[in-house]
Amino acid sequence: MRARVMVLIVSMAVGCGAKSPPDATDPRACPALRELRGRVVGENAGVPVPSAEVVATGQGRVWERTVTTDDEGAFRICVPASDAVEVR
Repeated sequence: MRARVMVLIVSMAVGCGAKSPPDATDPRACPALRELRGRVVGENAGVPVPSAEVVATGQGRVWERTVTTDDEGAFRICVPASDAVEVR
């Protein structure tokens, strides 16, 4: 299924001192993360796509952290320097 992704960047901070990879869903785990929230909807009907895998991208790379959309197609992911997402 092809999908379109709508993303809203809701927060960004700087100054992380974490030594281990932070939780992909918790921006408080590392304040230098950029939090992306959005919804995955079907390209034709605009119907939410549940259980889609969402991976953050940015600065020419794909980050290793992924999240899965909920029943309404919504997702929240936190990674450094991300400005886009990719649906798999």
